[in-house]
Amino acid sequence: MPINALAAEIDAARGLESGLASAIRLYILEYYQKKLGLTA
Repeated sequence: MPINALAAEIDAARGLESGLASAIRLYILEYYQKKLGLTA
């Protein structure tokens, strides 16, 4: 997936109360938590 498409997807999913940079950080955190099996 191109980086622009990924950023657009994250941007569309974030709430109005958070910035795009914060949403990207949370996306990355959740991605690795799922990959490592750390989420419930």
